[in-house]
Amino acid sequence: YDFLRNKTSIIDNVASWIDTYAVVKVHYDENGAESVRNSMFGIINADPSWGVTMTDTGDYWQERLIYNMNEFDMTYRESSELNGKLLYISQSKMNELQKYNRIKIIITINLDKLTDVVGLDYQAFKNLEIDTLIIKSSTSKEFLLLDESLHNTNLSKLCRSSTVNLIITNAFNNDYTEVVL
Repeated sequence: YDFLRNKTSIIDNVASWIDTYAVVKVHYDENGAESVRNSMFGIINADPSWGVTMTDTGDYWQERLIYNMNEFDMTYRESSELNGKLLYISQSKMNELQKYNRIKIIITINLDKLTDVVGLDYQAFKNLEIDTLIIKSSTSKEFLLLDESLHNTNLSKLCRSSTVNLIITNAFNNDYTEVVL
């Protein structure tokens, strides 16, 4: 170990290459970066002083307005053909929610609180960005998702009680994850 104290090197004739391994722990915050302290390289957008002031947050901060909707925020129509009510969002509510750029909408439909609701109407939430749809019931029920009811919503997660049997007819045009509660 004299070479360490003297800061000299030893020639290694045994190997023609030396592999070096490193472990890097990275944390991604869905809220984004606040300053260069949040960057492993100490620089964001080629600027080492980025985010020094609160007004200089650029495009890296990802704020979200989380909006929770339930069955009482929706409108319904009677369907004599299906013997029940079909839920949908009113145009005025749709316009109100589409004003926000970065909104995360979570919709919970509790079928125990509604009588005679059989599903989502045609184009019920079409073109409304939805993060999660939750359909709950303590009793066994069928729930219809009619044509285009969730088109262009980019729905990422569909949660349902194990007692809810979904009947889906061309409701989606994107991939989603179904979770049984």
